[in-house]
Amino acid sequence: MPAIVLLRRSRSLRRRFPNPSPPALGGARALAALAALAALAALTALTAPACPPARAALDTQALTDDRSIAVPTSWWTDQNLTPQEAGARLNLRNARLMGLQVTGVAAGGGPRLATRMVANRGANAVPGWSWHHDLTPQGITALLNANTGRLIEVARYDRGRGQIRYAVVMVGNAGAAARNWSYLPGATPALVHAHIQRSGSRPVDLDVHGAGSSRRLDAIFVADSGADARPFD
Repeated sequence: MPAIVLLRRSRSLRRRFPNPSPPALGGARALAALAALAALAALTALTAPACPPARAALDTQALTDDRSIAVPTSWWTDQNLTPQEAGARLNLRNARLMGLQVTGVAAGGGPRLATRMVANRGANAVPGWSWHHDLTPQGITALLNANTGRLIEVARYDRGRGQIRYAVVMVGNAGAAARNWSYLPGATPALVHAHIQRSGSRPVDLDVHGAGSSRRLDAIFVADSGADARPFD
């Protein structure tokens, strides 16, 4: 019985398609068309100019910022430190700060810090660097002027009752470390974008606070030219 059923189905198919040649011929035409498309795609790939993805060049030293140093080094991250604890760990490790965030404020107004540190030696050594907290905008300006410095990291916080303060990391801006740089405190995103377009700079640090229409940024820039030029979004 199973053989008879299969035979009947086969005869039924032959009645519906008495001449099997047209479907087979159509399949051959389709395969030929696909082969032609594949050959065209291969030819296009061979003749089209190569477009490698943009890559930022690695720095050989840390005098601009710490985002792309080519030389490995020791590094540490810490959470919820007081300024005194952060200073003690920097001294113990012979390290310097490359990242700083204020994650909270103690009852007396002192900041609690999340830090990123690197060993301050070799290609990652930055002479004349320093860090400070509990600064007003005027205090930042005074320190920069007194030390011929520039900012590489800034973190804003409220020490209580609307008293806005800043923790900052700065480096010397003279000799081999000198860079054309700028700083916009409390800027809108539109103002930051306009400054980038107008000045030919790129951001090296953005500290965001507020939300919605009250969103503001404390932004640090260096000139996006010469050895400091980098692709960025």
